[in-house]
Amino acid sequence: MVSALRFFKATIYGHLTRIFSDHRPLTYLLKHNKTHDNLARWVIELQSYNITIEYLKGSSNVVADCLSRSVNPQTQFQDNTPESEDIVEFPMCLAVQGYCLRSLQPTNSSLVTPIAIKPYDALLEQKRDPVCSPIMSFLETGQFPENVSETDKALWLRLAEDCHLRANGCLYHLTKSPQRPDAVIEQLFLPEKLREPVFHAMHTSATAGGHFNWRKTLAKIARKYFWPHMSEQIFALSKACDSCQRKRAQALNREKLLPVVTTTVFDKVYMDLTGPLHTSESGNKYVLALLDHFSKYVITAPLPDCSAVTVAHAIMTECILKFGVMTQLISDNASYFKGELISEIGRLLRIGRYFTTPYHHEGNGA
Repeated sequence: MVSALRFFKATIYGHLTRIFSDHRPLTYLLKHNKTHDNLARWVIELQSYNITIEYLKGSSNVVADCLSRSVNPQTQFQDNTPESEDIVEFPMCLAVQGYCLRSLQPTNSSLVTPIAIKPYDALLEQKRDPVCSPIMSFLETGQFPENVSETDKALWLRLAEDCHLRANGCLYHLTKSPQRPDAVIEQLFLPEKLREPVFHAMHTSATAGGHFNWRKTLAKIARKYFWPHMSEQIFALSKACDSCQRKRAQALNREKLLPVVTTTVFDKVYMDLTGPLHTSESGNKYVLALLDHFSKYVITAPLPDCSAVTVAHAIMTECILKFGVMTQLISDNASYFKGELISEIGRLLRIGRYFTTPYHHEGNGA
């Protein structure tokens, strides 16, 4: 059930959904204040949906049985139903979210306007469209209307090369199939008035929509329809979809990684402390590590404790007195690294002291 809700989330999220099941214990899942730990995380996820779980007898649950029962592999199914001639292939009176808008008595009549149209409606709109009408006139008479600029003529002529008129009078565009290069797809040339209704039918509707991204919506629309610059318009309409903006997770914008630049040995030295470890024979149980970023040379020093005095003494005797003074000394925000003694050594020797971001150990190269 949880997997099904995740699959249909784009369609049902935010709307009251009734779930019918012949498994009666499911009906009590959201009614108890306390539940088993194994079910708690599922219950928390289910509470994000507006759902009701209702019991349905197994003998009446025929829809689920048809989906879950295997069929005889020898049975042959034939679909003799002719392909729909409608522009959109779902019921003619389907309204966008009409099942929940009727009870709310909407004031905006455009929300319940049927989104399916007949071919003769498309023909009427094509004859009124400022782009379709000249192309149809050119295909019929071989001439464009008068008082037309040369720029528009050149554009319409390029479009007319891939268009033709069907027997019903509608203008269609021909393009190569992406799956079969030798095949040609016939697309209805959509007038401007019908572009947004078709987009909402293919992107927003409960049956053919799904609020997919603009590329998938474009591929779905391009199987039957065409208009100039449709990629840009579908991209803009998808970005303006209110449901997509509210419910789709936004990508986190992260800054690009910048390389740490060093030009000489001991320009940057990273420092860190490891321990406590098993006490050695000498009584040491900590290890101080210093890493030169330019040469990747590592200096280690065993320590009996992690006090600021011990750490400062190890830095002086094992690193500075042997190899010289570094330009920058970088460490985390541990108290023994931020003590006054190490800060005073840095001030006297003119060593730049820098600290990594708290709780971000990746910033310390050591």
